[in-house]
Amino acid sequence: MNIFRMVPAVFILTAFASCASIPPLATVSSGGKNVELKNDSGKKSLDKFAIIKKAVISPDRRYILLVNVDGGSWLFDTMNDRVLNDPGKAAALEALKCPDFHSSGMYNYPPYASADNRYRVSVLESKGGMTGSGQEHFNSGSGGMIYKIELTDTKTSSNSTVAMPAIWQFGKDRLAYLHIPGYGAFFVVESLPERNVLKKYPIAATLSMGDYGRYYASFSTDANSEVILFHNGRLVQFYDFRSGNYLGSIMPIDTKNWFAISATGEYDGTEESFDLFYWDLGGEKLPVNKFDKSFRRQNVLARIVGLQKGPAGVDLGKQLIGKVREIKGGEIIVSSGSAAETIKMGDRVFVIIDGQKAVLEVKFPMQTIAKCAVAPASAKFRDRIAAGMPVFK
Repeated sequence: MNIFRMVPAVFILTAFASCASIPPLATVSSGGKNVELKNDSGKKSLDKFAIIKKAVISPDRRYILLVNVDGGSWLFDTMNDRVLNDPGKAAALEALKCPDFHSSGMYNYPPYASADNRYRVSVLESKGGMTGSGQEHFNSGSGGMIYKIELTDTKTSSNSTVAMPAIWQFGKDRLAYLHIPGYGAFFVVESLPERNVLKKYPIAATLSMGDYGRYYASFSTDANSEVILFHNGRLVQFYDFRSGNYLGSIMPIDTKNWFAISATGEYDGTEESFDLFYWDLGGEKLPVNKFDKSFRRQNVLARIVGLQKGPAGVDLGKQLIGKVREIKGGEIIVSSGSAAETIKMGDRVFVIIDGQKAVLEVKFPMQTIAKCAVAPASAKFRDRIAAGMPVFK
């Protein structure tokens, strides 16, 4: 049917409809509030960024390989955020069999069984008419798609189906898949055997229709399936494979520049990349480069994939409420789209300077702004508070 031939095109067109609509590159949620990471297209638009063909995380989570669709690759050492020149290690990672999908309908290495063989997959419907299980390499031809798979629990002999899975991956009692129903696209994490949806994220292809033939997506996990890497066009995201929670993202911009950011707002990359991204809080634009220097960490990749622990920092979804709009004498004007609901007279909010909290006391909250004063205990920071600084509560 023609509708199925058009599914990949509909996906890309829906997810990245025009240059005017900027797709979120990540979403951090807490208590029903969303904070979205976006590209500042006025500085450099997303269609100028590199396109990724395949992304792989090493079994020990020490290395991340991003393969450029135009040739070459980036090999990251997660312990220090360095880009390595190690062709042998890069080749070994690229050779790992990870499920991937191309917009032409070509599938490589979709897993037809979980690691413990409890769950098995059969293709029920596809454009090419190829069905069954056990195919290591599925190629449904130009314009093809897998429409439906059947998931069998061999322990209970129960069956269930997954419709329109572009790619899928098993974890420990977990199933992740890229769901393309024809009206958008979603990254889904389910628990097994219950098939409960733990997380479902709307995603953007990060490609325009002009790059339709260069769209790839892939999954990769570490040896213990604790972290799942999801590559989608120009974007690589990391999720906790147990909870489904978003952990962070990495984006190669060109052969020399890249940017990585965690769910707590910590970031790293090349200097040229920092002014290309901002957090969108209900229409309030908070550039990454306005965050305190303490948010930049040279081990952010290790923290994203869980190899290094550290102070929890801030909860962006819960604590980020706005930014400093202006300073009038001793009065700090904080702008927040939800000021009326989130900021009350007498509340104490804060900005971060040199890794320390500079506390502001709310004196007069209004609909979208709040007039504040520096708390006496934070007086030493008074002359360092500047417009554009993010404000937390």
